[in-house]
Order: sequence, then C-alpha cells, then structure tokens
Amino acid sequence: MTRRTARPYGRGRPQPRGTAVQTSNVPPGHVRPSPPPTRDTGDQFNYGAIMTRLGIGRSWTPWLLIRYAQADAGERPIPASDAFYLSPDIWVQSSDPSGNAVPGGPNFVSAAILNLGKAPAFPTRVDFYWGNPAIGLGPGQMHLIGTEWTQVPAHAVHVVRCTTPWVPVYENGGHECLIVNCTSPILDPIAQPFQPILDRHVGQRNITVLQGTPGQLIKFKLEVNNFFPLAAEVAITARTQQVTVSPQTLTSTPFRDVLNRIATLDGGGDWSQPTPV
Repeated sequence: MTRRTARPYGRGRPQPRGTAVQTSNVPPGHVRPSPPPTRDTGDQFNYGAIMTRLGIGRSWTPWLLIRYAQADAGERPIPASDAFYLSPDIWVQSSDPSGNAVPGGPNFVSAAILNLGKAPAFPTRVDFYWGNPAIGLGPGQMHLIGTEWTQVPAHAVHVVRCTTPWVPVYENGGHECLIVNCTSPILDPIAQPFQPILDRHVGQRNITVLQGTPGQLIKFKLEVNNFFPLAAEVAITARTQQVTVSPQTLTSTPFRDVLNRIATLDGGGDWSQPTPV
C-alpha cells in the first residue's frame, strides 16, 4: 500500500476559495476581497454607480435651458409673480421690420438653446409650436410648426431656426403663443412638455400677429382649461397701462429691446399715468 503525503498548496495546484494568499503587497492572513458587483438591484447595469465605487473619474451631462427672462439661470418652478411668457430666447423673423408675425405669409421662428452643462447635448430635438392663449396650455391647444435636430456644445448658446415656415392666420385678435420644447433624449430629457413654469426645457413667447396702431382697439379671446371632472370657478384679472417712450431711448436702444422692457414692466405705481421708458 502506497502512502501519499499531503503537499501544501502552491504552484500548479488550485487553491480553495477564501484561502489567505500571501504576496509581496498583501500582509499574511489577509483574504483578498471579492470584486465589486457589476449589476445593481433589479439586474440592470448601473455604470455611474460602478464607476463611483471603483473610483474611476466621473461623468458629465448637458444641462439645457430656454430662459424666461434675461437673468434666468434655470431654477424651476418660476415664481408666480414673474411673467413666464416673455422668453427673450424665442423670436420671429418675418417681413415686418419690428419682428411681428405677418399673417398670410411665411414666418420663421427661432430659439436660442443654452447648454450650461459640461457635456455637449447630442442629439438635441427642438419642437416649435403655436397656439391661442389659454390658461394652462397643453398638447390639446398647441399646433406643431416643425421639428429640428441639432447639437448644442457644452457651455454654449446655440440658435436653432425652424426651417418649416409658419403661416399664421389672423384670429383671436392677432394674439398668439409660441412654445418651444427642447430635449436631449439620452442625457438630458424633457420632463414637463409645454410647461415653462415647471421645466427649463420649455420656453414660451406671446406675440402679436398684427402690429396695432395708436388708439386701435384689439380684442382677443382667452381660453380657460379645467383639468378636473368638476365645475370650477376661475378668477381672471387684467390690467392696462399707458407707456411713453423717450426719444433718447428710441435712438439709443434697439426697437426689440424697447418692446421687451415695456412688456416686462412690474406694474408699480399709478397705472392710470404714463410710465416713462
């Protein structure tokens, strides 16, 4: 009978799991830890969590914004006292030198898309819509003008022009709303379409299709939506204000900027008296 002598584990022989391994950089008695998991709960890959656990760099994403005011930095929701419907990043190019939309002819809507993130937004989808003014605009009130696909570089402003012309029809007293939705579907998707108060990816600009003359009476309808299955009572307030523009302002300030300043007046003081601009 041959007697076998037990040999220690070493070169050429497998070692059982959990056995202490002594190397030049591992102290005696130390058990090499298991590698970090490559799947999160739910058996779905989570590359961001894996890279964080492994300490491998960090990822950057785009951060798109259509401003509702000049000083807008993207904080949402917009305060109730602010005019969210006067976005300086949406404008119309038409045959009218003042920038008003002209009915019956081609008008082109443009939007400035800001990317405040550290990664380019590619691809970026930009949807242009028009609709009659309403309380709580949504997909049911908006009409698609056109869609553009583009790329917005990091830390940059990119102007997107809708190549599909908008031919407005004079209705509702010439008062229309333009809404632009932008989204980077992969890294920075839109969450609340048609909701500029809640989502930084949405911008709204209310415009006049026809330029009114001094003293002209302009009538327009205002649609009110009720999203609840119950009758609701809604209070609507409006105000009027007379504005005088000094000759110095007209000569030193572009006409578009004058209109923006008039449209964003805070309404302080006596509304029955002219307000200098």
